[in-house]
Amino acid sequence: MARVKLMVYKLTTPILRRNAEQQDELIPDYFNFNTINFCIKRMFRKERVQRIKTFLNSKTIVLENYNDIYNENFAAGEFITVAHGYEATSIEIENLTETNNFTANEGIVNKVKFYIDKRNGLMYVEDDRNAVITMARIRSYFTVMGERKFYYREFNRLNTNYYIDSHRSLYDISLLVPLPFLQQLNSMKKLKSIEVTPNLETNNQNNNGLIKDLRDQALESEVGRFKAKIQLSDFDHEKLSEEMLGFIEYLAVNDRYSDVKVYGTLSDNVLRVFSPDTMTRDIITECEKDIYGWPDIDELFNQLLELIDEDAQLNRVQLVNNEIVNVDIENLEEENDGNL
Repeated sequence: MARVKLMVYKLTTPILRRNAEQQDELIPDYFNFNTINFCIKRMFRKERVQRIKTFLNSKTIVLENYNDIYNENFAAGEFITVAHGYEATSIEIENLTETNNFTANEGIVNKVKFYIDKRNGLMYVEDDRNAVITMARIRSYFTVMGERKFYYREFNRLNTNYYIDSHRSLYDISLLVPLPFLQQLNSMKKLKSIEVTPNLETNNQNNNGLIKDLRDQALESEVGRFKAKIQLSDFDHEKLSEEMLGFIEYLAVNDRYSDVKVYGTLSDNVLRVFSPDTMTRDIITECEKDIYGWPDIDELFNQLLELIDEDAQLNRVQLVNNEIVNVDIENLEEENDGNL
């Protein structure tokens, strides 16, 4: 089993609600899978060579596979990424002998799986070891320019109380903000250890204690300044209790400590790190990989689904607006195929 990391993004398809008495109301967090599905399928319908998009002359993305009915609640797909743009030489690592030379137009291939939850717009993207796939590049890759005018026009014709602003993008993508620190810990099944950094300035104000002894000895030995970390482990009880949560909260808010990190496992037994400073939401699981280091799309999805089912932030259904009439994107594509 190998470790697999997936970034979690939030897709939205903003619309406006018409208001006869005052300014029309923007609904920025609205999500309609039909809209993002149109954007992705427009790209996937193109010939493979036309799906190639290169950034900075060195990072290339190709949408290799896409299935909008992969699962009742999920669409799934696969990017190919290539890191290139410079001449390079590969070597055999045991004897350091050259095995191949790469030109600037050749590079290292990776396959990146992704899944979209149709219920809420959450997009799970496998971490790309080529460092090609980013949130900004996903946004750019699926932005359909000329084609989108037909979608705007049809959506606005079908819906009298709502409309899409034709000067805005059909969709947006953003980072999913993690839950507050203590709420994150509620999903932890086993507590392994707690790590804190003592605030030396605050602790050195005391006239005694371990930190002061270490500082005095360091000064006497002329070894210079240092940073200290304290790790608490081998707790009597691995299960997170109200008392332990209170203790962790004390460490997080006390100015004598900083950089609190809590190490623990979820139901998959994969070690995770929880921190108040976490700015992005990701998922880490374990999955078999082939000889190229690529997981199977179905096996990875099954692992992902287990984690989603146990996570209240991820396992949710966004309220459906029954007033919205969806565009028939299949017929729209057929009718306008000659003009797209």
